[in-house]
Amino acid sequence: MSQEEIKSQISQKQVEIKKWEETAVKKEQYITNRTNEEFDPHLKEIEAELQLEQSTLAEVNKKIDEWTAKKKEETAIIKDLKKKYNSYEKEKHNYFSSQLKAIAKEKNTKIKELKTEIKALQKELKAILAAITNE
Repeated sequence: MSQEEIKSQISQKQVEIKKWEETAVKKEQYITNRTNEEFDPHLKEIEAELQLEQSTLAEVNKKIDEWTAKKKEETAIIKDLKKKYNSYEKEKHNYFSSQLKAIAKEKNTKIKELKTEIKALQKELKAILAAITNE
């Protein structure tokens, strides 16, 4: 092959390379446009839904934090009230028991006194009966 033929073939190959590059660029642009047209609406729709759900989740987390704080507060209040309740219930039981003991003691004391008086009266009655019978 001559020098001119080789240069001509090189030139042809370079032209062919350029055509392939231009074709590839056109195909890339076509694919880019087609891909964007097909996927972008779905992506935008999903992105909008994602943002909405993230916003909802943020609100839920905020409520959870608020309710968690409220739960801690209520738990402390309930603990304090249970303590007061149990203390007052114990005090009531102790008061009731001491009052019942006092009543029982007073009853027993009075009954003992009355039984003593009854024995004395029975003794006196016996003495009177004995005196009447001896007469």
